Amino acid sequence: GVCANEDCKLKEKTACSRIHPCGHFCLGLDGEEDCIPCLNPSCIPPDSSLSSEDFCNICWVDSLQACPCIKLQCGHVFHYDCVLKRIHEKWTGRVTFGFRECPLCKKTMEHQRLKEAMEPFDRLFEELKDKSLKRLKFEALDSCEDITDPSSPFYQDPLGFSLDRYAYYQCHRCQSLYFGGQVRCDAGGVQVQNSDLICGKCSGSEGSSSCATHGAEFIQHKCQYCCAVASWFCWGNTHFCDSCHTRQQKGDYISRYPADKHPVCPGPHECPLKIKHPPNGTAFVLGCAICRSQDF
Repeated sequence: GVCANEDCKLKEKTACSRIHPCGHFCLGLDGEEDCIPCLNPSCIPPDSSLSSEDFCNICWVDSLQACPCIKLQCGHVFHYDCVLKRIHEKWTGRVTFGFRECPLCKKTMEHQRLKEAMEPFDRLFEELKDKSLKRLKFEALDSCEDITDPSSPFYQDPLGFSLDRYAYYQCHRCQSLYFGGQVRCDAGGVQVQNSDLICGKCSGSEGSSSCATHGAEFIQHKCQYCCAVASWFCWGNTHFCDSCHTRQQKGDYISRYPADKHPVCPGPHECPLKIKHPPNGTAFVLGCAICRSQDF
């Protein structure tokens, strides 16, 4: 019988009730066409290193026999609920897809019972690949030395290089992916709340946040802290020019300055941008980089 604990009752609902020919209960899920092999220590092959008494390699709290398990296409076995939790927790901050991988072999986790949970992230991954490759081509880096040099870890792998270089975030409001600068900035240790991650279209920044011809992907911004075109987008929410970005990286944290410490724009006639814009310290959209014929 099953104890009255609610957690145990939930596990019973998803657990397979079949018994292997050896007499041991199946540790898999109810309704599966094929049961996972018996993992009882007395039944596992001599060359197998996995038994029902081993801990789940995701939670490291309970043994495999404590909860219903699934055997992924790669052959590794985990608690079903632990795999689902891993998927649902996904990423924090910058969009990454390590959660889709088997913790042991790094292959994409595949199983019939995971399709519904994985499908939206599979679509998102395809969107991310498309965006990062387009940006790589736009920045004329699709044939750079990192991709053409046989000694490079990204030799003939433009996708791998672009995913390693560019940071993308998911807008907290509309859930769309948006470009958030380079990964090197994301590694700066700045903690960003998911609620702070807002795409240009939803941010309400002054200026046009979308181009009728090229969409929102190549929208150009003013540096948030001076009168220059931004060339860096850090943490998914802050735009810097080269000079301000260098100062920030060297420890002069201008992003923490009060508003009255930022340089005052001399006006549209003397401003390097030759436009009227909000006071420095405020986000401002310049327009489409392609239409403006300027590099990022």
